[in-house]
Amino acid sequence: GIPVINPISSSNHSLYSLNNVVQLNTTLNSQLEQVTKYLAAFDSLNVVVVHSNTADETKIVSLYKKQYVEEFAKNFPGKTSLIKEVNYSQGGIDAVEKAMNKDLINVMLIPSSSQVFVINLMTKLFDETRNYKLILSYMPTWKKFEQNFELEHLFTLHTHSFQPFYIDYSKNNVKNFVLTYRDLYKIEPTKFSFLGYDCGAYFLSLLQKYGRNFYSCMNNIDVSQLSSRFYFEKMGTKGGYENKGTIITRFDDVVNDMVICNIVTNKFELPLLIQPVEIRKVTVIKKDK
Repeated sequence: GIPVINPISSSNHSLYSLNNVVQLNTTLNSQLEQVTKYLAAFDSLNVVVVHSNTADETKIVSLYKKQYVEEFAKNFPGKTSLIKEVNYSQGGIDAVEKAMNKDLINVMLIPSSSQVFVINLMTKLFDETRNYKLILSYMPTWKKFEQNFELEHLFTLHTHSFQPFYIDYSKNNVKNFVLTYRDLYKIEPTKFSFLGYDCGAYFLSLLQKYGRNFYSCMNNIDVSQLSSRFYFEKMGTKGGYENKGTIITRFDDVVNDMVICNIVTNKFELPLLIQPVEIRKVTVIKKDK
């Protein structure tokens, strides 16, 4: 019956069978669920899901489309959602173009975890920014090969990513933590340093206020966090608790950096807003004969 906090793994099977387990790292399905709620809160986006017809991808596509349609119907009764599925292995970039809309912002979701497929398609979508307004949704599974991405592509595609942990170094509490950490340990804090602080501050505060049976009160405490925004949901009658707090960021070409768009818990923590997206202008230089 001792509370067990699992801060790192996102695929802990005991989460669904033991009611004393608390998981901080949100599963991929839960992250997709949260970002779907965010996108379905806007009524004028053209969402295009592009896959290469593998079993894993089609499973994600099926779940994503179902959740998106349901959320959109809740938010905009009587209005038809604009979500399209493209099997790239059959139609290629031509099929993607047919699914896009020149009058709307096109949100591109690519559930693939194949480096070759993702980078190839991203390059083609970069070319399409001369004709279409595009936002690329960055999948968490791409982190294993993200060093091979062209930064220009990520910024030009107005790439949005989503994750349970994100460190905004412009925040004062983060700056103070970094300075104190350097002073104490003579090294730079890692992402685990920030997560360790968030985890300790949150659960020690819960323990102090509510005692060891704090489960029913886990969302009733306000603790300043550095890299997280915890919001817990119980996984069935026999399961434990999963953090559903998801941070949505975007590559901002104005400040040339990543910025936070919103934080999704059981609500949207920030005002709902999609930044303006423009078609890329290409300057043609004429050579003198």
